[in-house]
Amino acid sequence: LDYSAQPVPDATISDLDAVERERLRNIIRNYHGEQNLLELSDEELDKALQMVTTVEGKLIPTFTGLLLIGKKDRLKNLMSTAESAIQVLHGTNVKVNESFTLPLLAAFEKISEYMNAWNRSQEMEIGLFRVTIPDIDSRAFRESLVNAYCHRDYSMLGRVRVQLNDEGLTISNPGGFIEGINIHNLFDAEPHGRNPVLADALKRIGLAERTG
Repeated sequence: LDYSAQPVPDATISDLDAVERERLRNIIRNYHGEQNLLELSDEELDKALQMVTTVEGKLIPTFTGLLLIGKKDRLKNLMSTAESAIQVLHGTNVKVNESFTLPLLAAFEKISEYMNAWNRSQEMEIGLFRVTIPDIDSRAFRESLVNAYCHRDYSMLGRVRVQLNDEGLTISNPGGFIEGINIHNLFDAEPHGRNPVLADALKRIGLAERTG
C-alpha cells in the first residue's frame, strides 16, 4: 500500500493552497523539473502529480497533495505527522531550535535558508584561483533532506529532524526498514521506496535525483 497515494479522509479540494501551488511551479522552473508541467492548468497539474484522486465523482487531495501544497492549518489538523525540526548547536550552546508544521516544499525552503546561514565555508587556493568550499555540500544536503521526507513513515508520530553541530550534519526521520528489507539483505535487495507517488512527484518537479 502506497500511503502517499491514498485520499485524505475529511479533506476537500479547497484544502490545497494556491500560494503553495505557485511555489511548486517556481521549483519546477528553478530546479529544472519537467517543463511541460508548467503548461498545465491547476487541475491538470494536480492530476499529473497525483496530488488529487477521484472519489465518488469528486476530486479529493491525496496525502501527497496535502503534503506538498496543503494549507498549513489543514495540514496540521489532517496530518499531524508532517512536522519538521531544525537544530543548530555549537558545543552545548543552542543557536537554533525550531519545530514547525508546514507543507513539504515550504519546509524544505525554510530549512535550506537556515543551512545557507549556518553552513560555514573556507577558501582554498588552487593555482591562481581561490575556491570557496562549504562544510556541507549543498547538493548532498538537498538530496538527503528530500530522501528524509520521501521515505519517512507518515503513519508514525515523529518529525523529520535536521541537526547541525560541531561534528557534522544529521538528518533523521521516523520509520524503520520497509517490508522485504532487513539488516541481512540491505545491500542486495531490489530498491523500492516507501511512498512511490510522493517520490515520483518530487523527481518530476526537480527536487530529487532520478537515479534512485
